[in-house]
Amino acid sequence: MIKNKILSETITAESEDLFLKLDHAYNIVGSSIDTSMKLMNDLRNEVLCLVRLVDALKLYSSDFQGEFKIDCSMATMNQKLYIEKNTETSLFTIVR
Repeated sequence: MIKNKILSETITAESEDLFLKLDHAYNIVGSSIDTSMKLMNDLRNEVLCLVRLVDALKLYSSDFQGEFKIDCSMATMNQKLYIEKNTETSLFTIVR
């Protein structure tokens, strides 16, 4: 909208400089939105949408072991543990 407003007026060297600054600001905002979306998605891992916390943690520990070549295991006493989804997300985020 700002560019269109400037275009409707006389184009000068100043307006071309302003176009460059607007493009740069637009790119920064777009990049910030992309980064924010990635962070939000990482906070709530998709695997938690498919399985419960215990299975998600086992899968994560297996992935962690494979990626970092660090022996990792997880043992649970109660496979049928029920935790609210918000609490699961928080616990999973802490582990990650």
